[in-house]
Amino acid sequence: MTRCQYEESVDRCWYTCEDNWQLFQGSCYFFTRQKKKLNDAQKLCQDSNAYVVEIESKDEDDFIIEVALANANGDNDGLDYWLGAEKDQNGNWVWMSSGNPVTYSNWWSDHGKLDSNYVQLLKNGQTNPRKLDSFYWTMAAKDGANDGDNGVICEKKPNSSLKNQ
Repeated sequence: MTRCQYEESVDRCWYTCEDNWQLFQGSCYFFTRQKKKLNDAQKLCQDSNAYVVEIESKDEDDFIIEVALANANGDNDGLDYWLGAEKDQNGNWVWMSSGNPVTYSNWWSDHGKLDSNYVQLLKNGQTNPRKLDSFYWTMAAKDGANDGDNGVICEKKPNSSLKNQ
């Protein structure tokens, strides 16, 4: 793989993703509606040299939500997706793969019965109210790591190549 560099001799840097992965800004994303526990979601992503999605901006969050809504089977679809954040030993939210603090978030205001150290992207569930107008960040169920009804969104860096005109 060639790394893109910004030099006078390079006119364009092309980023591509593998089949079934979607390119957005500087990352490739893979969405699966296959329900997984968190450890299984992490393994699925790691097997593709990726990690469970780490949403770091409103633009990225909007993209993720747009795809999740497009993948939903109607308004009452109850599928949630894992996000790659967890509480550290000090109670702060950090990204699992990088350990960086979560600086952007889109938390729903009332988590209802949901209370764990892990984060999910949820539209319909145990929040208050139970049915939300879009996808929002919420905590997973109390025994979060064993919550097995979430889909998976994997993220990784795209392939890059140099193209001269």
